[in-house]
Amino acid sequence: MLDVLVIDDDPLFADFLKRLLVRQGHRPVGVDSAADAIRILQALRFDLIITDVVMPEMDGIEFIRALRTLPAPPPVVAVTGSDLNENGTIGRIMKALGALAVMPKPLDQAALEALLGQVEAHRHAEGEVCCCLATA
Repeated sequence: MLDVLVIDDDPLFADFLKRLLVRQGHRPVGVDSAADAIRILQALRFDLIITDVVMPEMDGIEFIRALRTLPAPPPVVAVTGSDLNENGTIGRIMKALGALAVMPKPLDQAALEALLGQVEAHRHAEGEVCCCLATA
């Protein structure tokens, strides 16, 4: 079971993702902005962050930069409805900034479940999740 912070300004997608995570046995907490996420991360610990890339005010790129200033930040999975693959421009930028993975919207539920399983297995093996955990 992972504690997952979900960041997305689209309430329908955020609700879908939180329900999916609960069905898979995880504990999601959702916020609709990266600024709110930074505030929550100063008080609570999460095993993983799933964030939208394109958001108003602070986008996913700015969020990952801000996240690096916090002690022991959790790994990040970026989701985007644009530039629909990990090798596109946004995907390459997010990976270069340290994102564990970049996934297109709509989400491939099986791929997300596999990634969450990998994070959870690594967390149990190491006691904590490493931000440099490789994706399959």
